[in-house]
Amino acid sequence: MGCSVFAETDISGKLDTNLGTYFPWSEGGADLSAAEVCVRPAIDSYWGSHSLFINGSIVFDALGTRNSRNVYGDTTGTPCLGTRLNEAYYDYNGGWWAFRAGRQIVQWGAADNFTVTNVICPDDKTRLSGNDISDSKLGIDAFRFSVNSNYIIADAYWVPRFTPAELPLAKNNPLYRKIVPQNADLTKAGLGVLKINDFGCNDLTAPKFSLKNGEYGLRVSSFFSFADFSLYGFYGWDDDPFIGYDVETVPDVMNYEAAPGVFIPVPYNRPASIRLSGNYKRFGMIGADSSIPVGPVTVRLEGAFYPQRYFARSAESQMTQIFDYYKSSRKTEGADVTRTERHNQAAGVIGIDWMAGDLTVSAQYYADYVFGDVKNLERENLNQQISFNLSFSALDGNLEAGISGIVEFPSFDSAIIPSVSYSVSDELTVKASAMLFNRGVKDTGSYSRYKDLSSFNLGLSYSF
Repeated sequence: MGCSVFAETDISGKLDTNLGTYFPWSEGGADLSAAEVCVRPAIDSYWGSHSLFINGSIVFDALGTRNSRNVYGDTTGTPCLGTRLNEAYYDYNGGWWAFRAGRQIVQWGAADNFTVTNVICPDDKTRLSGNDISDSKLGIDAFRFSVNSNYIIADAYWVPRFTPAELPLAKNNPLYRKIVPQNADLTKAGLGVLKINDFGCNDLTAPKFSLKNGEYGLRVSSFFSFADFSLYGFYGWDDDPFIGYDVETVPDVMNYEAAPGVFIPVPYNRPASIRLSGNYKRFGMIGADSSIPVGPVTVRLEGAFYPQRYFARSAESQMTQIFDYYKSSRKTEGADVTRTERHNQAAGVIGIDWMAGDLTVSAQYYADYVFGDVKNLERENLNQQISFNLSFSALDGNLEAGISGIVEFPSFDSAIIPSVSYSVSDELTVKASAMLFNRGVKDTGSYSRYKDLSSFNLGLSYSF
């Protein structure tokens, strides 16, 4: 079973600095978009069949744009020094079986950038990009039991406590204004422009920590010389909240003309602002993926089916129900509002990777389809995107340059990311990149909302 002291302990880590600025034509007008220093220490200890791994982040965020919950600090949106425990788990390897308990980051699926089967870990959405997986994914507190043979590995997960996605709810985070507008124009409804109240973590209702609210996952993988295959199953909670819209009223007086020239003051409740709230819904997923090498090309396939998944109804749909009730009752409290609908959903990715010397080319096609009538949803039935990545290395691999991007159809909005990095030594790397967002032809796509946030970034990365 091993001895009572660590046979070996490795301490490593990385220090990243990131300084970014918006382009002059962007909404930020050449202001800073990022100013961070992040230290990621890691401890890996193992003795016999046992091991312990701990990985965390210590972040100084000079702009205070990422302080939306308790992940990196407070919610004041001021410069702060915050911490995050990314992973901290214990492993036992019993040969044909293994056990892991603690906070862990789990990656499912064969696709890059697109979520098809990779639903077990939530995302950190407080900024548009992350330096690595531990910066873009949040760890889950889970138990994993594994069995394996020569060709098959099965992993069963129990996640007793739900971890939601981290949203950009710090008020000075530029992404906050993209997900929470300042006001709603209801002139057509005769109500003018209503202010939208501040939206924060206190407006989100997460599932309580209890046995019945746990999440469950299963992955069965097989590895052969001609291909790799995996099957997935998951039953848990959507990581993103479903947003509800409510109208708040204030007492007011209207002059009712009881007779020609005779007005009587009548008290009533006047719509004054809109309050947002959010909660989370259950969903299930079954999926599969495969990676098939064909000479110098690797073909990646991934697909998933979500039976009767919840989808949020649009703000317009919810507000229409509220105001129809208001017209007859002169109040908004008690309105019976349908906030979500359930539809079957299918999603899939097909991708290829090609390597020729120092050149690597990747491309993917992604599509997801929601079945049924979606006129009350904030999306179309079919969503399609393509992604690409072209990278080239030189100077014995010390210099790497590339360009990647995602284009959405039919709106043709896009995100293009050129980058270059140079390894000064084995430990020190200098990086530069840009994020360029295009509104497309309809200005309604996922990336068009960021069209005013194109930016340029410089960074240093030191491994120790």
